[in-house]
Amino acid sequence: MNTLNPALAGTNAGCFHCGEPLTGPALLAKGQRYCCTGCLAAAEFIHQQGLGDYYRLRTERGSRPEHSDLSVFDRPEVQARYAEKLGEQCAIELAVEGMHCAACAWLIGETLRRLPGVTDASASVVSARLRLVWTPGAVQLSDALQRVETLGYGLSLAGTNAQQEQRRKARRTLMLRLGIAALATMQAMMFSEALYLDKAGEMSVATRDFFRWLTFLMSTPVLSYSAWPFWRGALNEWRLRRFGMDTLAAVSIALAYGASLVETIRGGPFVWFDAAVMFVFFLLLARSLEGMLRSRGQAQLDRMAAARPALAMRRVDDRVQTVPAEEIAVGDVVLVAAGATVPADGKLCSHAAQFDESLLHGESRPQARLQGDRVLAGSICLNAQIEIQVTAVGAETRLSEIERAMLRAAETRPAMARWLDRLVQRFVLIVFGLAIVTAIGWSVVDPSLSLPYALAVLMVSCPCALALAIPTAILAAQSKLVRAGVLCLDTDALLKLRQLDRVVFDKTGTLTEGHPRIAAVDVFGAVDTAVCLALARALEQHVHHPIAEAFAGASPYVAEHVVVTAGAGVSGHIDGQSYRLGSADFCDYPGSDRAGVFLRHDAGILARFRLSDALRPEASAVVASLQSEGLAVTLLSGDQSAAVQTVADQIGVADARSSLSPEAKLATLQQYRQAGQVVAMLGDGINDAPVLAAADVGFTLAKAAPLAQHASALIALNGSLEGFLVARRMSAALHDVIRQNLGWALGYNVLMLPLAAFGVVGPGLAAIGMSVSSLFVTLNAMRLYRQ
Repeated sequence: MNTLNPALAGTNAGCFHCGEPLTGPALLAKGQRYCCTGCLAAAEFIHQQGLGDYYRLRTERGSRPEHSDLSVFDRPEVQARYAEKLGEQCAIELAVEGMHCAACAWLIGETLRRLPGVTDASASVVSARLRLVWTPGAVQLSDALQRVETLGYGLSLAGTNAQQEQRRKARRTLMLRLGIAALATMQAMMFSEALYLDKAGEMSVATRDFFRWLTFLMSTPVLSYSAWPFWRGALNEWRLRRFGMDTLAAVSIALAYGASLVETIRGGPFVWFDAAVMFVFFLLLARSLEGMLRSRGQAQLDRMAAARPALAMRRVDDRVQTVPAEEIAVGDVVLVAAGATVPADGKLCSHAAQFDESLLHGESRPQARLQGDRVLAGSICLNAQIEIQVTAVGAETRLSEIERAMLRAAETRPAMARWLDRLVQRFVLIVFGLAIVTAIGWSVVDPSLSLPYALAVLMVSCPCALALAIPTAILAAQSKLVRAGVLCLDTDALLKLRQLDRVVFDKTGTLTEGHPRIAAVDVFGAVDTAVCLALARALEQHVHHPIAEAFAGASPYVAEHVVVTAGAGVSGHIDGQSYRLGSADFCDYPGSDRAGVFLRHDAGILARFRLSDALRPEASAVVASLQSEGLAVTLLSGDQSAAVQTVADQIGVADARSSLSPEAKLATLQQYRQAGQVVAMLGDGINDAPVLAAADVGFTLAKAAPLAQHASALIALNGSLEGFLVARRMSAALHDVIRQNLGWALGYNVLMLPLAAFGVVGPGLAAIGMSVSSLFVTLNAMRLYRQ
């Protein structure tokens, strides 16, 4: 057997293949010791294949083989989704666990390529990926992958990458178009420079025409391939009878190229091939930067799409099945290995563990979850294998909710952007009119200058900068906010944040943690505490409200005909008798101490539950920061006066109102708005939804009720009120960037259009000036990433 790499030698106490300590009797073979039959079989297989150089070349120990059921890879539905058809062959990309060095990648590739039916196999240490090309009729995919597991490497599907691949293809195509335009621009400028320098007319006609035809040849690929996005965009605009920047670009390019070709054929005094290709190049450059900005905004969605594991381990009786993640159902028990991604929302059944939930809310610190806690799809189990009982799958998971909200945010166009679209359309028509006037005017003064100066007017105008002024800034702001843990669903509301006069807070679940606990129970009747608690639990099982958490637990009673009165309480029948649980007014409590949640029977009050709910650690600092900026802060709550006043005193709010129904909260907020104030509402409950929707800015938290999230403009994915301050700072920065972009775009056009019309700026300089304007707008928007 080959000698072990000296870098790994000297560990005689460990297994020759995997390096694990030999705690029991070792297996001996050809002078080497192994910890188990799996490692011995892996070593024998490697040498039987003539791949013993692996042990000499490797820089890390191998992995202990662990065999699993790989037949799932042969299932038609799995291959249809994750494999790529290449004629009679198929290709699939797999994630490889335990691949530590180049020798590992070499070993995997060589092992697979020697298998009949495998056309190609390439493994990458950098990406920890294996790409395998095979002929389905000649070899089973599971058989090929079993060879890899025999070597001690784990395999899993890398995920469906159809959309990412489509975007990568689009980026590659754009880069190719840009590269061709760049090369042609340099060559065309060189040939044109020779023509421009011949001011004395000493160049022979034959030489002049030769340079012109060379420039024509260099320009044609640019016009036919690189400029295709502008031709396609113009056709779409004409089809919709909506003239925009693609129409202006296409007309300018076609006019410069066509007029230059005519002038070359008839031997005219001017050609503008260089201006045409420069125009295309700089437009593509600006578009590529805009695409980079958009890809940053798309990155979070891509990460979420890729976070869903393709396979899951489901426990059935005493067996563990590897199944496609789509087959998991509510109620299943799923195993999640350390370092693996949770495939569905569920309840943690096993021991406590830590999870990386940064994808869901931007918080990079590990989050501890105890047995019984909720675990979210898309989070990564960090320290040990766990079991979860699935409570939500597919579109019902928290991950899917965030994805849908982000897609809704991406599809929403703010009022300012719609206004800008109309402005750009009118601007394009004005530019065409100005170009026609310029051509007519110069035809009277000097007909030979009529076409070039009209062309300069078309090229120097920059509807691109106008069209990009607002969207690029919004894209950058939304992307930055998501990375900071805040999802913006309404950009109009985001822009209003900087104009606020008043901030209104709800109490329970917003200023407090939203996890109330029963601190004490006062019993008024003959029924004991345990029975009162069981009755309350039976009623609250039908309620989705933070207060219901205090009554979570099993109850021997079953409540029927349950009616939930928002902001007041819940009523129903238990064993044929009527009960109510809620506020003092809802339960008709006659006493003066009205704090707590009351339980009432037909015969009278049975019990009062005194609840406690901890204040959010950041609440006081957030309120103090808002007050230091001169904003009025108000607390509106449906809770009793004593509880509300306690929280108000803790956070330093003088204007606190208690025992308010949802209708009273809404009426109060409308009074503020009717007085001319711009108001933000921060809440999280179902009863807060009307107030959140009526406010100028609605802000809620990630764990809020779905109805509250739907009514809000901003959602703190990390569950922190500090996200409101982050969004407010971003609102001010976004407003400044939009104002700068619009000022630049309008100022540039007001200055440059007259210069082009009067012949101060020619077509070549016009193309450069237009591009500089577009680049400025895009680069200025990208500054928001540094906010």
